[in-house]
Amino acid sequence: MRSDPGLFPSRFSGLQPVQDVEPLDFGRRFLQFHGAAVEKDQAGLEVLIPEEISDQLGIPEHIRIFQDKPETEENEPGSFVLTYGAPLLEKMLADTLQKKPLVFCDLRFDYIKSAGFERLLGDQLAFYGAVASIETVAATRTRYVLLTYRYTAQSDEQKEGLLSMALNAETGAFVPDMAGMLENAGCWFEYKTPPEGSQELIASLQTHVERYAGKMLEHQLEPFRRSMSRRFQRDVDNLKDYYRSLEQEMRNNLENPNLSDKARQDRQAKIESLPAEQTGKIEDLHKKYTVRVRLRPAAAMLVNSPSRKIVCRMSRGKSTGQLFLIYNPVTRSIDPPACSGCGKPVSHVHLNADLASECLECHKQDSS
Repeated sequence: MRSDPGLFPSRFSGLQPVQDVEPLDFGRRFLQFHGAAVEKDQAGLEVLIPEEISDQLGIPEHIRIFQDKPETEENEPGSFVLTYGAPLLEKMLADTLQKKPLVFCDLRFDYIKSAGFERLLGDQLAFYGAVASIETVAATRTRYVLLTYRYTAQSDEQKEGLLSMALNAETGAFVPDMAGMLENAGCWFEYKTPPEGSQELIASLQTHVERYAGKMLEHQLEPFRRSMSRRFQRDVDNLKDYYRSLEQEMRNNLENPNLSDKARQDRQAKIESLPAEQTGKIEDLHKKYTVRVRLRPAAAMLVNSPSRKIVCRMSRGKSTGQLFLIYNPVTRSIDPPACSGCGKPVSHVHLNADLASECLECHKQDSS
């Protein structure tokens, strides 16, 4: 039978906005990863938990888990609700973050595309200033790294979520859609002990991770940032109204004929200090509503997948070269090549003087 790929969130597509992984889905994956027997129904999950993880989480070995607990089961022993902030979810996350589980698996497919790559190449990649033609296609295996991170965005409020991405282990290039499509790729998973050097491999990809995670979080946190920005602007407007009213009240008070000269001078000095005081208050509000993001590793999976190595002949005038591409059977597409300059994946391919692939930004720098 095909096995579940384990403790890895699946909702990620390109560098577009992604949904948070649902707590119930994360809980199911967490428990299955630790050997629990999980049955899912419309109400939630029914779980039989191994003694070790039961003791670790401080819960019975037979439990029911709900996304939203029904009122009729509010006080039923062994019933738990799994939402953000729920004690059981926090224990699962704490265990995940502490251990940072690393999994290795081989993928096996009943069928992998072996022809028709010319059309796929034309549909997926655009080459500028050069002509690409396929020379050969060969069976090979490609290693990928699927990474899961937990992020915390802190401002006047706090938002937490999980973020996943897939990278080509050799080039570090981001592989769109793979993290989301792996679970339903129609393949067999064979789990093995991670090979020696796996942790070092993951560490070497950190620079690429930071680049992609930043772009992903820009989309993920956009509604949260907009909300904080609206609150900031609301409080600034209220603050300005307050100081306008305060200044007007003080100026009206200056018209009081019974006001002594010293009181009048003090009041005038206070009026003159109001702009600086208001500016300071606005700066305090800015600090309050600034969004600070913390990203922490949660889990990693190394995937060794059969694939197709596509050797393309690149021609530009009298110059020729080769570009090596990978057909990915999980996404059923060609992995975007990595820019030789910055390393990011490119679908609009420019070539440098050595006929190596470049993104538009790096190509402009080389041409200037």
